[in-house]
Amino acid sequence: MRDDFFTREELLRLRKITLEELEELYEKIVICNDSLDKTENVEAAIEELGRLFHTITGTAALAGFEKVSKVASLTEDFLKKDGVLPEIIKEPMTKVIQQLNMRIHEVKSNMKE
Repeated sequence: MRDDFFTREELLRLRKITLEELEELYEKIVICNDSLDKTENVEAAIEELGRLFHTITGTAALAGFEKVSKVASLTEDFLKKDGVLPEIIKEPMTKVIQQLNMRIHEVKSNMKE
């Protein structure tokens, strides 16, 4: 993103709004991931996770949060692969969600500086 496209104040406002949205999306991902072993329609839950990660990919990239966007993009690609077995994604998804949470908190800390 070009730094001169937005004023400094506009960019800060955009990033704050984006951070709030990312935190909301993160919470939805946690809930969806927790439902994987409780739902009868696991494929739909995996699709929903893919959509959530897709949204994070674009939203984070727009605000210049490259690390958050990269984690989400790689996860989205993984979830879209044919033959993803529901029984084997729970543990990796938990680790990815932890990584996403760390990246979001990293962004939040950097914004306070």
